Amino acid sequence: MAIALGDVARVTAALADGADVNARNEADATPLDVACGENRLDIVTCLLLHPTIDVAKASPTLLWTLCRRSARGLVTQLLDHPTTDPMALLPGPSNVLISLCEIFGAAEILVPFLHHPRVDWNVSVGHKTPLQCAVHERYWHKVEVLLQDPRVQVNGLL
Repeated sequence: MAIALGDVARVTAALADGADVNARNEADATPLDVACGENRLDIVTCLLLHPTIDVAKASPTLLWTLCRRSARGLVTQLLDHPTTDPMALLPGPSNVLISLCEIFGAAEILVPFLHHPRVDWNVSVGHKTPLQCAVHERYWHKVEVLLQDPRVQVNGLL
């Protein structure tokens, strides 16, 4: 309730009193899911500082949803946390990177993933890489962003 109300002091106090930072509510959402859903960057910061938070226990589509909302600040915060797996599979044969490269939308949301140490642009999911998806869909603005990361291998396109 404190998260939905945006009450950082109550969230901090609840965590200090031993509230489970990874607990699920009646809607099967974690505190991190709720804070991100409410676009509460301040509360997300508070939650991510808790020593037992595990971003992987939040919704498996949380990072993808934030990307689709162009919530770059929240995306960056999640990517900076060591328990966030930017390569985690989404329901279906995809991951966040593949999905972002095969749907219409702004390329700027890919920027936080560039040069990220836990991102491997060359991993194929469903026989395709993010670069292959962007080329196939003719999203040249996304190709341009992807090629800013020297780890992206273009030889896989041949």
